[in-house]
Amino acid sequence: MLEIVAIIALSLANSKAAKARGRSGGVAVAYTIALWVGLEIVGSLIGGLFVSRSGEIYIIYAAAVLFAVIGAIISVVISRRGAVLENPVQLQAQPYYGAPQSQPVIPQQQYAPPAAQVAQPAQSKSCVHCGAPITEEGAFCTACGKQLVG
Repeated sequence: MLEIVAIIALSLANSKAAKARGRSGGVAVAYTIALWVGLEIVGSLIGGLFVSRSGEIYIIYAAAVLFAVIGAIISVVISRRGAVLENPVQLQAQPYYGAPQSQPVIPQQQYAPPAAQVAQPAQSKSCVHCGAPITEEGAFCTACGKQLVG
């Protein structure tokens, strides 16, 4: 009966300590009970290895209690790990670490292809002397007859 009262009191204390650090109180209760009972069972099994056939059953009980206390100490250390927060409710409103974060909105820029890919309009050649369009590749202008530069 005293063990049940001790588990309840420790669970409430660990829950309060975990909440003060921005963690779940229910999870603190769960690992407190799991560590206490789980290590108590492990202790009784280990104590059973040392019991001779003479019936020294108190060794099993002592090992179970010792391991239960170790489980309680571990749960207290876990619950009190980390700094106490001034406003733990604010932290609980934050998304958990594995949650997908929204991406920052980046304004769309108009796409401009590189200069090498921009098609340049075909430049029509004209005579530098008279301004007439040059239609043929030749050395002289067909309109004024002067020699073409270039």
